[in-house]
Amino acid sequence: MRVEYRDKTRLKKVGKKIQKANFTSMEHAAATLRKIAVNSIRQGKTKDNIKQHAKKGKPPKTWWFTKYRFKKDIQYSVKTNYLTGRAEGIVYARPEKMGDMVYQMHEKGGSQTVTKTILESTYRNRRSRDGSNYTYKPLSERSEKERTAIRNYYKNMRRRSRKRKISFRATYPARPFLEPALNKIKPRLPKIWKTEINKELRNP
Repeated sequence: MRVEYRDKTRLKKVGKKIQKANFTSMEHAAATLRKIAVNSIRQGKTKDNIKQHAKKGKPPKTWWFTKYRFKKDIQYSVKTNYLTGRAEGIVYARPEKMGDMVYQMHEKGGSQTVTKTILESTYRNRRSRDGSNYTYKPLSERSEKERTAIRNYYKNMRRRSRKRKISFRATYPARPFLEPALNKIKPRLPKIWKTEINKELRNP
């Protein structure tokens, strides 16, 4: 008696499905992690023109005058490592690629040199420009030429400014936003992976 056994399992096809499910589940996990991190960052407020920063240990704030750049700069990417064949996901804050370590400072705490552009006024008081012997003279006692010159001077006063860059050492207390988001999503990761595996294996 002769018995033949033919293995109908398509291991190569199953492997591709698992690899695809791994990539999809990793993308889903990275997107969810980014969403949790973004939602944890609140809009900052000012009081007496002073920023009210987040307390130590809490996620940092984002500000309207920067068009909420903080939230927009948190991105994610997923790719396949061609050496190991594994899907790898990363959630990052965009300025880190440009040498700006401010988000890393927020996450772990620390200090760095910051360069800031300020608007410096070049306005000089009319009373002091001619020396200390300047005496006030009402517009009604001045000629039309003098009145026009004075009006133009104050009209253009807002333009009397220049930009200047200053550098200083800024210290950041730890205000983590990615690690708490990761800890929050960790229990959900196995379920996300299992759901995607079952979905792929059910498809013919």
